[in-house]
Amino acid sequence: MASLPVSDEARQLLRHRALVDRKLEAYDGRGPLRAWLKTVALRLEVDLTRAHREDAVEDRVLDALMPPSAHLEAELVRSQSRQALREAVRASLASMSERERLWIQHHYLDGLTLTAIGKVYGVAPSTVMRALERALATLRSLVRDNLRQAHGLGLTSLDSLVRAGVS
Repeated sequence: MASLPVSDEARQLLRHRALVDRKLEAYDGRGPLRAWLKTVALRLEVDLTRAHREDAVEDRVLDALMPPSAHLEAELVRSQSRQALREAVRASLASMSERERLWIQHHYLDGLTLTAIGKVYGVAPSTVMRALERALATLRSLVRDNLRQAHGLGLTSLDSLVRAGVS
């Protein structure tokens, strides 16, 4: 494993998955073991790179929306609120259907227009808009539910947390 062309972090994950998680048992014996390990290691490296890149983009967007404050207390509240919101959004997206996540991803992350998304799926832009609005309504509802469950907040406290996290 030491000679695989990946980072130390990917090698460590490979060791863990192969030995601790017993994924090595998935190797069916077709082809050389080294080639199988290299493929798994490269996939892990890509996943790690993608995770770091996505975190950086997410942090830049949140920093742009919430510029640093000169008041340390306000900055602490903002930071804690942003972390709570980030966790709630991740949990909410994970519980949504793949189709709903794709609508949101195409429009907000990939930057595609309603017309471009419509061409991908063979539907009218108005259909895309309605589907996107439904997906966003679902996301908002799930985020509120996740925040309520995770932090035991009432409606007023929840609104305050959201305002602190995005203002």
